[in-house]
Amino acid sequence: MLHQIGGYQMNDMTEKEQPVSSFIKLERYNSLKLIASIHSGLTSLAKVLKGKAIITTEARQLASSLLKREVGFQILLKTKNLGVKFDYFQTPTAWLSLCEGPLDPLDYLSSIVSKAASVERWYLKVKSSSDGKSLFRDSLDLSDLFTPSIFLNAFRQQTAR
Repeated sequence: MLHQIGGYQMNDMTEKEQPVSSFIKLERYNSLKLIASIHSGLTSLAKVLKGKAIITTEARQLASSLLKREVGFQILLKTKNLGVKFDYFQTPTAWLSLCEGPLDPLDYLSSIVSKAASVERWYLKVKSSSDGKSLFRDSLDLSDLFTPSIFLNAFRQQTAR
């Protein structure tokens, strides 16, 4: 069985494959799927803005989330007892339901792209190694992953074998 996302492919995992290698391949696949979903929403919104498409409910909700300024939080300045309100743009809940992240849309997108690039580097290390151990030659930053707890479970399974 072959899955495709925008030219990227993921073959089904073999039973002989190490758990960490399987995890990295699945993490890569899911990161590409997440980026494709976000890209699709932004593309449809761009078409509406250019007058090339009619607005859909999804595009309207995305635009509303991205463009609506919502009152954020208040910080009480203890020295002067003044309440200061900070406004921020809201990351669409549709995106947050796919992957948790910062509430600011630009920070969210930056975080997703950074993690996806890191996962791609991890994937290339695993792919280039015949035994799957090249990943462990350097230090690993778990914040590079979308689901670090699952990586730890895969690592635990692999070391128990």
